[in-house]
Amino acid sequence: MIEVEMLNISDKGKLLPLRFRLQVGEKLEVVKVATCVFIEENRLGGNRMQVFRCKVASRGYLRDMKIYYEVDSCKWLIKN
Repeated sequence: MIEVEMLNISDKGKLLPLRFRLQVGEKLEVVKVATCVFIEENRLGGNRMQVFRCKVASRGYLRDMKIYYEVDSCKWLIKN
C-alpha cells in the first residue's frame, strides 16, 4: 500500500476524502475524489481501518478505487 497526503472533511467524527496527492515518478499528481460509493470499517492486519470505495477523477477518467484510513495512526493509504 502507498501512503498519500489527503485533503478531507470531517463532520462529528465521520470522514469524507476530497482529493489526494500522489507522487508519480518525479512529479506530484493531484487526484480528485468524485464520489464515495461505500464506507465500511474493518480490521486489516490487526489495525482498525475505514475503507472508502470511491470514484476518482485522474487524467480525465473516472476509476473505482479503495482508499484506506488507518484510525490509530491517522494515515491515508491506497492500494497500487
